Amino acid sequence: MELRIVKTTKEYLEFIKKLYKNNRFYKDNKSDVINMLCNKKSSFYKNSFQEMVKVVSDGQTKCQTILIRHKNLPKILMLAFFEAEKNSEKEVKLLIDYAKDKAKKADCKKLLVSINGHCNYGLGTLTGNFNISPSFGEAYNYDYYKDFFEKDFKIHYFHNYKNHLSVCGDKLSKVNKKIEDKDIRLEYYDAFNADFYRAVKIYTDLNNNIFQKHSYYYKREYEEDKELFSSMKPLFLNKNLIIAYKKEQPIGFLLWYPDFNEIVSKQKKLNLLSLIKYKLFNNKPKQILLTEIGVLPEYEKTGLIILLFSKLHNYLYNYYDKNAVVCSGWIYDKNTKSKNLVKHILEKTDKEFCVYELSI
Repeated sequence: MELRIVKTTKEYLEFIKKLYKNNRFYKDNKSDVINMLCNKKSSFYKNSFQEMVKVVSDGQTKCQTILIRHKNLPKILMLAFFEAEKNSEKEVKLLIDYAKDKAKKADCKKLLVSINGHCNYGLGTLTGNFNISPSFGEAYNYDYYKDFFEKDFKIHYFHNYKNHLSVCGDKLSKVNKKIEDKDIRLEYYDAFNADFYRAVKIYTDLNNNIFQKHSYYYKREYEEDKELFSSMKPLFLNKNLIIAYKKEQPIGFLLWYPDFNEIVSKQKKLNLLSLIKYKLFNNKPKQILLTEIGVLPEYEKTGLIILLFSKLHNYLYNYYDKNAVVCSGWIYDKNTKSKNLVKHILEKTDKEFCVYELSI
């Protein structure tokens, strides 16, 4: 048994492909993100320390991870994109011990498992629903992953919530708190908008202001989000980013997209052909992913979030099947304010994820 450095993303991805080869529920949400983050020319790579490592026994890879420490989160070392074979407890322990040693030498205070560089790129170890394919961008793993971490790591739970589009409309119509400020307007942005990248910059500023106190969020750089949105630009075809303004000041936003994994074959990832079929043949997914929604602290109790929800609902109701399902992004269980608001409209709990944390 020995620990080795993984030299290329191709080698790293080969193990993932092999690991899920016979899993009929797996869809590839990982390879494009890994290729982007581990590209030495990318802004994220330049802003972070990274090392791809694996443990080999009897000539076979048993587990692997990408160690990431970002300049804006210097006291945390992340074990990102962790993957392992079943019954690899000894190999995983060696991997964790190596990460601990790296963390101590870098004066880090914690190890985090299940945050893939930044929560905007992916978060969570799946804790159930292993016989359901993941939604686009959603974490998926085997049920035995918990056995590697539950004993020694602190566990933080996240859930997402869902409801049918028509029911969401009924819920929204009964909400009393509705904003009536005439100086507030909503602007819609998508891939065809000339101001798309200006909107992405506004999105970054709003994220950094709104979520700065949220667990596991840390400051984003403009170029990092620009790279992320550039890679996803072909997906933004239908007013996917909504920004709220108070006169000329951005004060809130909502980001959504269809669950493109519905048009992806098992074992595959989203590709250009899938998008062409989606656009040309009206092959609309039946689930909508409400990825992010947030408003500046001073607007939290003004009804602005309900206004954003309502505008999205009105658009979707005209464009999608009335029986479509709206599903939220993950919400930290301790974030009761966001959880209670989202659960009021998207009342059904969908999936559970967790992040493992170890103080060192």
